[in-house]
Amino acid sequence: MIMKHLSNFFRIDGRISRLGFFPYYAIMIVAVFALSWLIVALFPNLKQFHAYIISGLTFLQVPLLMRRFHDLNQSGIWAIVFCILPLGIINTLCWVFLAGQEERNKYGTNPYRPGMTDETTLKKGQVPLAVGLTLNAVVIVLFAVWFIWVKP
Repeated sequence: MIMKHLSNFFRIDGRISRLGFFPYYAIMIVAVFALSWLIVALFPNLKQFHAYIISGLTFLQVPLLMRRFHDLNQSGIWAIVFCILPLGIINTLCWVFLAGQEERNKYGTNPYRPGMTDETTLKKGQVPLAVGLTLNAVVIVLFAVWFIWVKP
């Protein structure tokens, strides 16, 4: 089951809905901050490279963003642009709240269409789970930022 979700995380084909995107994105944010914190904790001499480590790990979001842009009938190349821009997270959050196309587009069918068996799409009853995971990720990131940068 874990391998199935991991393979969904790195897929670049097809579409992913807004609610399907958030749990994967929350996991990615937590993983980036946890890995960067772990690297800095294990190798204190690399502390000056912390920004470079986070920058490198943010490219993990490219497959997710590509599928999200596919849901909006846009090219996946925009995902790379969002990793380069300094305000990438803010831009990403703005784009992911836009509703995808209801009808089929050149990247696939609507993830909410009946009969669709895409594992990356959340069912309507799983909405609280997606919101909870996203809020937990935000809290963890805030604690990580406080612990790494604010606390001496």
